[in-house]
Amino acid sequence: MNHGVRPKLKHTYRSRTGAIGLCGVDIYECFDSLTVVLTELNGNRGIAVTDCFPELATDIASGLVEVGIVADPRSILWIERTEGAYSPKAPWNGETWDEVTMQWDGRRFRAPVWKPCAGDRFKRPALGKSIRPHEISIRL
Repeated sequence: MNHGVRPKLKHTYRSRTGAIGLCGVDIYECFDSLTVVLTELNGNRGIAVTDCFPELATDIASGLVEVGIVADPRSILWIERTEGAYSPKAPWNGETWDEVTMQWDGRRFRAPVWKPCAGDRFKRPALGKSIRPHEISIRL
């Protein structure tokens, strides 16, 4: 466990090549905007979140549009978090938070670019109110 940060939903996903992975998914509302945090879990022995981020983002955004939580996938702020090895002396040991920007072609996200988040020690961004995972439909 890292500094009290735990994904609310653990999700198994499959890439286009058929490789399987496990990630955390957290969705937050803040000032009429939506933030989705995809967490690379320490226990993931499959394909990394980084390696299929656009596919994950496309599927999640499609679910959010389908249930009416968001109208335009381009309005979503995407964050990739990697868990670190927690230690009371170094709670941020290895943990990273990166904003991921992507191009939307009308059907899917592509061309991801990662940039470290500003915030507490350039790690954890301000996120807002959490949306419970059961309030959305994610078909990954």
